[in-house]
Amino acid sequence: SGISVIRPLLGVTKKDILLFLKKARQPYCRDRSNETDAYTRNRLRRHLLPKLEREYNPSLKESLASLGQIFGAYHRATEAKAAKVFQNALLPAKGLARLRFCVNTLKKTHDEILAEVLFVAFGRTRGGRSGLGFNHIQSIVLALKSSEGFLTICLPGGVLARKRDGVLEFIDTPKK
Repeated sequence: SGISVIRPLLGVTKKDILLFLKKARQPYCRDRSNETDAYTRNRLRRHLLPKLEREYNPSLKESLASLGQIFGAYHRATEAKAAKVFQNALLPAKGLARLRFCVNTLKKTHDEILAEVLFVAFGRTRGGRSGLGFNHIQSIVLALKSSEGFLTICLPGGVLARKRDGVLEFIDTPKK
């Protein structure tokens, strides 16, 4: 998407932040929505994570932060590789197809990279990834690997993924 998200305080505890603000005599605001169990994120933060720390792993927060960093690095590498595959497989637009790709190029791609290519293609066709699940991606991957020459998969928002004549097309059908 071209947007970089930087989270410099991700590894800093709330306690450390509050202590810093107190020493700096810096006023701050509290988000009242964080004080209620009405939201899943708060129930996880206020009840489940402390229980897991007490009963299973006292270093749980650090372990999760480490996993987050590992996943972030993996995801950035996957996105970079997927961008190259996207450009290499991309064919000129034709007819109703917003995006067209060479099936043979996509078939040579590792599934995790291919999944990212397909997520991006759907997002560019529809204007966002909302509604697209991994089951949809798996259906497209199976279609690409299938010996069937012509397959169409209906995706959320009226998008079609159609494989025919060695080409995978993403088509945004007219809204009714």
